Amino acid sequence: MNLPDEARPEELHAALESLLRAYGLAAARLVLINRSENTTFRVEPAGGGRPVVLRLYRVGQRAEAEIQSELDWMEALRTEAGISTPHALARQDGRRVSKVILPDGTVTSCVLFGYLAGVEPPPEDLALWFERLGTISAEIHLHGRSWRRPPSFQRPLFDYVTLIGARAVWGSWERAPGLDARAVDLLRRASEEIATRLAEYGQTLDRFGLIHGDLRLANLLVDGARIHVIDFDDCGTGWFLYDLSTSISLIEHLPEAESLVQAWLRGYQRLVPLAEVHLGMVRHLIMMRRLQVLSWFGRNLRSAIVLEHSAVVVPATVAAAEGYLRLGTGRAAEFLPKS
Repeated sequence: MNLPDEARPEELHAALESLLRAYGLAAARLVLINRSENTTFRVEPAGGGRPVVLRLYRVGQRAEAEIQSELDWMEALRTEAGISTPHALARQDGRRVSKVILPDGTVTSCVLFGYLAGVEPPPEDLALWFERLGTISAEIHLHGRSWRRPPSFQRPLFDYVTLIGARAVWGSWERAPGLDARAVDLLRRASEEIATRLAEYGQTLDRFGLIHGDLRLANLLVDGARIHVIDFDDCGTGWFLYDLSTSISLIEHLPEAESLVQAWLRGYQRLVPLAEVHLGMVRHLIMMRRLQVLSWFGRNLRSAIVLEHSAVVVPATVAAAEGYLRLGTGRAAEFLPKS
C-alpha cells in the first residue's frame, strides 16, 4: 500500500498540511474511505460545508502523465457522453495532480475530487444491476472508440503479457497463497491456453480499446435516479470484454455468477451487438482475470481482502482452471466451466 498501516492520523495530517492549504482546506478532518491499491479519504472542511475526496496513489503505481490522462478521459466521459464521473478539483495554482511526502518518507501523487453522494448498488436484484452495468460499460466503450485523445494521453496497455504474462503489473500468480505443485501445473496450462486464444482473437478496433479496467458494482454509486461511475485508476487499453471479467471478480464461484454474466451481456448488447467470435472469448477473459486476481493476492498477502477471500477463491480458481481446460473449444454459452 502507499500509506503505512501504522501511520497515525496526526502524522498523516501533518504530511498533507501544505496540500490541504493549497485547496483552502487547512485543518480539515480526514476520514478513511478505502485502502486498497490506493488510499482514499473523505475530507471534511473545518468550517463545515460539502466534503471532498482525496485519493493517494500507491507509490510508484502511476506516472503523473498517466494520472492526468485518467482525469482527461473522466472529464470527457462526463461532458461528452453524459456519464457521471468524479470531477478532479484544481488547486489555487491550477494543478490537478499534486505530490506529497508520506509519513514514511516516500513520495506519491494525489488528487482531490468533488464529492459524489450515493451508495453501492444493493445486493437485491443483482441481475438487474449487472444488466445496467453491462449497458454502462457499452456506453463507456463507445465513447472511448470515438474519442480523440489528447497528444499527451498515456494509459497502460492491458494485454496477456501485462495482465498475467512476463510483465504482469501485479506480478506472478504463482505467489498466491495455498497453491501446491498440482495447482501450479493446472494454472500454468490454463495460462498457456489463454495466451493461444487471445493471440487468435487479436486486438482489432472492434474488440480492443479504452476500458475502465475495474468496472464492478462496487465502483458504481447510486444516488436516487442517478448512477455515478468511480475509480478509473485501472483504465487503459484492453479487450472490451475484459470489463465483463472484472465485474464478477471474487464471485465467479457463486451459483448465480453464470446468470450475472448473462445479464451483463444483455445490457451490453442493447448498445453493442456481439458476434459469436466475441462471445466465444468471454470464458477465456474470465479465466485470465481469475489468474490476475491470484497475482494481486500474492502481492498483498496481508491485506484484509486476501485474508477474507483467499481460502475460498484460490481453490475455486484451481477448480475452474481444471474445468476450463476440460471444456476445450466448448460452446460460447458456457462462460463459467465447473470443475
